[in-house]
Amino acid sequence: SADWVFLCDTYHQLSDRVSYLRKLAPGLKPEGRVAIVDFHKREDILEGPPFAEKVERETVIREFHEAGYELDREEDFLPYQYFLVFRRAPAHSFDLLARAISEVMSSGAGDRQEQWQVAALLSQYLQGQTLEAKFQRPNPALPVTTYLLHTDPDGRFSIAALVFQPHARTTVHDHQSWVVWGTYTGQERETRYLRTDLAGNRFPRLTPEWSQVFGAGDVSFIDPPPRDVHGVEDVTDSVSVSLHVHATDIAKQARNSYDVKRRIVKSFVQSYEPAM
Repeated sequence: SADWVFLCDTYHQLSDRVSYLRKLAPGLKPEGRVAIVDFHKREDILEGPPFAEKVERETVIREFHEAGYELDREEDFLPYQYFLVFRRAPAHSFDLLARAISEVMSSGAGDRQEQWQVAALLSQYLQGQTLEAKFQRPNPALPVTTYLLHTDPDGRFSIAALVFQPHARTTVHDHQSWVVWGTYTGQERETRYLRTDLAGNRFPRLTPEWSQVFGAGDVSFIDPPPRDVHGVEDVTDSVSVSLHVHATDIAKQARNSYDVKRRIVKSFVQSYEPAM
C-alpha cells in the first residue's frame, strides 16, 4: 500500500538487490514509485562511500529491469549522485490503461467529464492493437466469453474484454452505472433501449432507441440508469472482441437481464474468466 519507497545513499549497501526489489514490489500501490539516490561510480567523484562500494547508474537500471520495474523518470540536479525513479513494469498491455483510468476516477471530475476522458483513453488503447492474444480467444462452450482484465481496488471501475463467437449476442441487459465500450476487432451491433420504469418483479417498459454497428476502434457511451440498457451482437462470420469500462466493479455489481420475448427480468452478477 506504499505510494513511495525512497532509498538515499543506501542502495549500494544492499545485498542480493534484485531479490530485495522483487520482494518490495507487492507492497507498492499500482501507481507507486521507488526512488533511488546514490553516488556515481566515477574516479573524479570523491564524495560518498569508497569507489569499490559504489554502484553504477547503469547497473541500478539493469537490476530494476531484472526485478520487473521500468525507469519512470530521472532527475539531474544533484552534483555527485544520480536520482532515479522507477515503477513496476506492466504485466499486461492494459495495465497502463488501468493506471490512467484510475487517475481520471480520482480527479473529482463529474460523471460526464470522467466518461469523456475514459473514452479518449480507451480509444487510444484500441488503436494501439496491443491486447494479448489469450484474451481474444473465445471459450468454445460459450457464445460470449468475458475476461475481467482489471478491477479497481476501491471498486470505482472495472475493465472487461468480451469475445463473441460469430453472430453471437448478449442478452438485453443493464449496467447500473455509466459505461464506455469500444470494438477491438470485428464489427458489433449495439441496440440501445430506454427503460421507462424501474426493474422489479414485473417486466419494465423497454423502448428501443437506436441500433448501430461499431467497427474496430469505434467507441460508444452508455449513460447511468435509466439509459443503461442495451444488447450487443457480432454481425460478422468471425470472432469479434470489444473492451468495456464500467464505472463499477462488475464482479460484484448486481444487474438485470431482460428476456424481451418472454417478458422475464432476471438479476445477475457477471461471470467471467479472470485475467490473472
